[in-house]
Amino acid sequence: MLRGGRNFEKAGTMADQFDVIVIGAGPPGEVAAGRCADGGLAVALVERELVGGECSYWACIPSKTLIRPGDVLAAARRAPGAAQAITGRLDAAAAFAQRDYMTSNWNDEGALDWVEQEGIELVRGTGRLAGERRVQVELAGGGQRTLTARRAVVLATGSAPTIPPVPGLAEARPWDNRGATGTSEVPGRLVVLGGGPVGCELAQAFRRLGSDEVTVVVRGGRLLAREEPFAGQEVAAAFEAEGIAVRTRTEVASVRRQRPGGPVTVALDGGGELAGDELLVATGRRPRTGDVGLDTVGLEGGGPVRVDRRLRAEGVGDGWLFAVGDCNGLAPLTHMGKYQGRLAGDVILGRPRRGPQGHLHRPAGLRGRAHRGRGQAGRPRHPRGQDRHRRGGRRLRPGQRHRRHQPAPGRPGPPAGGRRHLHRPRHPGAAPLGYGGRGRPGPPGAAVARRAVVPDRQRGLATPAGDLRALAVASATSTYLRRRRSRSWTMNRRTVAPRVAVAALLAAVLAGCGLVQEQARSAPAPVTAPAPRPNASAQAAAAGDIPGIVRRVEPSVVTIQHDQGTGSGVVWSKDGVVVTNAHVVGEVRDVQVAFFDGQRVDGRVRATDPDTDLAVVEVERDDLQPATFQPAPPVVGELAVAMGSPLGFQNTITAGIISGLHREIPGSAEQGIRSLVDLIQTDAAISPGNSGGALVNGRGEVVGVNVAYIPPEQGAVAIGFAIPAATAVDVVGQLLRNGRATHSYLGIQPDQVTREVAAELGLDEASGVVVLAAIDGGPAAKAGLRPGDVIVAIDDARIETVEDLFAELRQHKPGSQVRLTIIRGGRRQEVTVTLVDRPS
Repeated sequence: MLRGGRNFEKAGTMADQFDVIVIGAGPPGEVAAGRCADGGLAVALVERELVGGECSYWACIPSKTLIRPGDVLAAARRAPGAAQAITGRLDAAAAFAQRDYMTSNWNDEGALDWVEQEGIELVRGTGRLAGERRVQVELAGGGQRTLTARRAVVLATGSAPTIPPVPGLAEARPWDNRGATGTSEVPGRLVVLGGGPVGCELAQAFRRLGSDEVTVVVRGGRLLAREEPFAGQEVAAAFEAEGIAVRTRTEVASVRRQRPGGPVTVALDGGGELAGDELLVATGRRPRTGDVGLDTVGLEGGGPVRVDRRLRAEGVGDGWLFAVGDCNGLAPLTHMGKYQGRLAGDVILGRPRRGPQGHLHRPAGLRGRAHRGRGQAGRPRHPRGQDRHRRGGRRLRPGQRHRRHQPAPGRPGPPAGGRRHLHRPRHPGAAPLGYGGRGRPGPPGAAVARRAVVPDRQRGLATPAGDLRALAVASATSTYLRRRRSRSWTMNRRTVAPRVAVAALLAAVLAGCGLVQEQARSAPAPVTAPAPRPNASAQAAAAGDIPGIVRRVEPSVVTIQHDQGTGSGVVWSKDGVVVTNAHVVGEVRDVQVAFFDGQRVDGRVRATDPDTDLAVVEVERDDLQPATFQPAPPVVGELAVAMGSPLGFQNTITAGIISGLHREIPGSAEQGIRSLVDLIQTDAAISPGNSGGALVNGRGEVVGVNVAYIPPEQGAVAIGFAIPAATAVDVVGQLLRNGRATHSYLGIQPDQVTREVAAELGLDEASGVVVLAAIDGGPAAKAGLRPGDVIVAIDDARIETVEDLFAELRQHKPGSQVRLTIIRGGRRQEVTVTLVDRPS
C-alpha cells in the first residue's frame, strides 16, 4: 500500500555531516526540519515510511474523510424537506475512493516538492541514535548510512497503537487505526475495543457506512472517560439512536480467530461472547521510542522522552537532543507537534522567544485565521506572483484559499494523483493551514458563556499520548446528541427528543469523579495568611514585583502527569500533600508529580470532591515548600499571577488582575456540573494544563486554584476562573480528615425557567429554578415541594438560575434550615426545608 516518492539518499555505507538531523517526517518533524532549513542550516530528514506521517495517511485525514458522508446524510435527515429526498444508503465504495484521494493513495510523491525547495536531504530508512550526535540509518534500499549532526538531533518518531495483553488478541490480527482507515470493505459485524475518540468515531463511521452490527466494549463505566461525563452520555445516546451497542464495565477474557480474514470471537469475563467479522482495537497509543537508540545516549526507551521547557531531552549533556510531537508525551496533537517543531527549530537556531523568567512564548505567528485573514497573511509569493501551496506543484487559481478547492484539469472531481496534505508551514511567520475556527461568532453575554465555557485543559487536561483530538474540538466522535426539552409535569420527568449533530466544540464545564473513601487520619494543616491590611494588595500590585512573587511561590507549584494527561497542582503541606482539580486526576489513582527542583515522584490520589472540583494527591516527600493560602477573598482590581503547566510547559507564569468575585458559569448546571459557582474571575491567561495551578496575589499568597476559562473563539478575551482559596482550605481539610467533603443537599432535579416554561406556568418573568422532580425521601419532598414548583429565593437571596441555587446551597451546612420562596399555581409561598448531607 505504501508508495514512497523520490529517493534522495545516497547508496552504500557512508558518513555524512549535517547541522541538524530530524528522525521522523510527520508534521512535527517536517516543521522542525523546515524551520532549521529556513534559518540556513544543512538538514537531513530521516523517514522510514511516508513523508507526512500518521495524520496524513492513517489518522486525522482518512478518518475524517470516512466520517464526513455519514455526517452529511445525518444532517440531511434532520432537515424537513431534505429528509424526504433521501432514498438510499451511503455509497461506501465512493467514500473509500474519496479516502484514497485524500491520502494520495498512500503515495507521498506530492509531499516532496518542499523538501527539495528547502534544500533538505531526505533519507529513506529507519533511523536510530548511535551515540552523541550520531544517527545510523538502515536504508530502505539496502545498506547503512551514518549521519553526524554538528548542532542537534530532533526525535519526531510519533506514537503507535497499544494492543492490550489479552490472550489471543495479537494472534487474531485485529485492526488498529491503520487497519480501519485503510480498509476498502465494510464489515457486516464490527466489534470495537475501547470507548475513546478513535473507537467512538470509527464505530459510528462504519455503522453509517453500512455495518449491520457495531458493538463498543469499554472497560470503564462510560464512553469518553477523559471527557466530562455529559459528553459520554450524549454520545451513548446518539449511539443508541443509531443502533450501536455499548457494553460498559466489560473486560475481555480472550480473543480467537480460526483463520486469517475469518470471523472473530471475543470472550468476555464473567461469561458471554461477541462475534464479529472484524475487530478494531482502539485502547490508546504509546510513544514510538522503544527502538530509536535512546540507550546509546543514556536514556531509557519505550516511554515518553522527557524534555525541558526548550524541548531538549532531559539527561543528555550539551542539549543537542530534542524531542517533539507524540514522542515526548506533552500534548500529542498534530498542531501542537507543529508548534513544538517551531520552538525546537528556534532554539536550535539560537533565537528562542522568551518571556519573564526565561519561559518560552507561543510564537507570535501561531494565530488563528481570524487574526490573519483566514491564514493568508505571511504566505510567500511564487516568483510569478501567484500563491503556491508549499506542499504541491499546482498553482492556486485566483480566489482559491487551498489547493483542495482546485479541480483537476478537465474534470470537476479530485485529481488522479490524490491530494497533498497540509502540514508543512508556508513561512515561519504564517498561520498553519487548517488552524482556526469557522462559522459565525455567537451573540454576546450569557448566551455565549452558556455555549462557550470550557474546562482549563483540552477538555480538562493537556492531552496525553495517543489522542488524535484537536485542541478546540475535543469531541471523540463526529456526533453528539443535542437535546430539546419538553416538560410534562404530570409525568414528573423530561422527555428528550434526540437529534444527532456534528460535534464541534463540546461547550462544557467541569465535572469530577467519585470520591475515594479512606480511613480518617490526622490532617496536615495548610499554611494560611492573616487577613490583608487595607490597601496592601493595591500597593503590591502597584509595585508589580512579579519576579519576586514567582521566586517565592514557584517551588510550591507542581506538574501532575498520568497516562490520560497533564495538569498542575499546589503544595499544601511539607509532608507531601498536593492540591489539584478533581478533573485533572479524573478516574486515575496513580500519578507522577514533577517538582520545581527537578525531582519526579510517584503520587497517589487520596480523595476527590466533584462538587468543588478539588482533589488531594500524596507523595513520599517531607521537604516540600508549602504555598501560603489566603482564605480572605481578594480585592477586585488587585494583581493576579497564574502559575502552572499549560500544555505541559512547566512553571509558566502569566499575570493580570482579579476581574470579579462570586462568579457563576451560565449554563454549567444544565450540563450536570455543580462545581463552577462562587468562582474568582481573572484576566491572567489560563490555558489547557493550568488546571489545579495557583492564582497568586501581590503578596505571594494563593487566592485561588485555577479551574476554567472561556476560549477566544467564543469572543472572550482573557476570561479565566479559579476556585477561591477559602473553598480549598475548607474542602481539602475535610478530604484529609474524612476522605470526603460534606455538601448541603436539597433533593430536587432542577432546571432553568426559560421563556417557554414561564409562559406554560403563567409566570411574569423567565427567572428562577423549576423543580422537575423531588427525590423521594429527600429534604424537598419531606417539605412538600413537588414538580412544577419554581424556587425564586433562598432566605433573602434571590434565585434566578440553577447556578444561583448551587451557589447559595454552598453557603449552608448540612443540618441547617433554609426558607424557600416558591411560586406554585401563580401564587408565592414560603417553605422551610432542613438540608442534609449530599449522599455519596
